[in-house]
Amino acid sequence: MGGSAFPNLTISRIPHTIYNTLFHQHLKPLLTPYYQILRPPPSPGKTSHGDLDLLALPLRGGFNGSLPTHLSALATTTIKNSPATSYAIPFPPSLGKTGIFQLDIHICHTKHQLQWTFFHHSYGDFCTIIRRLLVGTGLKLDDEGLHIRQGRGLLTLSTEPDEVLRFLGLDVDMFHRGDWRGLGEMFEVVKTAGGGEGLGGGVFADVCGGGGGGRGEGEDAAALAAEWFGKMEEYKEMVEVAERREREEDRWRVVMEGLPLKTEREKNLTVRLLRARWEMMGETEGELEKFAEENWREEWRRALQNEESWSAAFGKPSR
Repeated sequence: MGGSAFPNLTISRIPHTIYNTLFHQHLKPLLTPYYQILRPPPSPGKTSHGDLDLLALPLRGGFNGSLPTHLSALATTTIKNSPATSYAIPFPPSLGKTGIFQLDIHICHTKHQLQWTFFHHSYGDFCTIIRRLLVGTGLKLDDEGLHIRQGRGLLTLSTEPDEVLRFLGLDVDMFHRGDWRGLGEMFEVVKTAGGGEGLGGGVFADVCGGGGGGRGEGEDAAALAAEWFGKMEEYKEMVEVAERREREEDRWRVVMEGLPLKTEREKNLTVRLLRARWEMMGETEGELEKFAEENWREEWRRALQNEESWSAAFGKPSR
């Protein structure tokens, strides 16, 4: 949360000079008996940090006592539905700094989730840069893996960090060493990814404009990715489903445009009921237009009756 979880407390930034000591000598010993702990490396070049982020996988049931008390926390907060909890903790006196720092602990439930979350949170904006450069390629990187998005379909290509790095043409060893001199160098390394086992020098170089390889965008990049990860059959099936769904949407658009009704609302409500009835019959490739012509009046009346029932119960619906 960048040190902003406690607006009513004065949270100090953590100087980089004591950042590692704070983790290794004070926090890690308190937590490792109960959790497998990983600390994603921070954004390169920082001289201070808004908070300290930890990933924790409970061991043998985790910690049974009060973790805030165990950490000497003055306050805690958790965003609804978030796996992370923030703690406001006084600096240990031995570090020679007074004040309060923010510790964020993100609980993971499997070792695999722990490893992927570590990758996804490493070096601050590392994965943010990748996501921005993947825009328009049909590929999506999120907190669960690398995917192809096709319409409403999502095909997971990989949840293995090193495999994803190799696909993107990025140096796996460099990532684990983190030896870039600053954020600018990290950005350039990602942007101009070359070599490795990626798509002819990495998807960035060709699709995102760095390499001029002419690989193309969108479906081309997605197909190449599916081939690289050995998921071409699943990709073809997803494309077929998306194309079939688009053809179905086109047919329903034609039906709606042909209905002799006055308002778009009437058309939408009627088509919604027609479509539900059509799908209940198990029809996908039948004579939709004939079905609509024979049944639209009945469904239109049902739509009007539903409107009247709604109005009687809740008042006139918004338009």
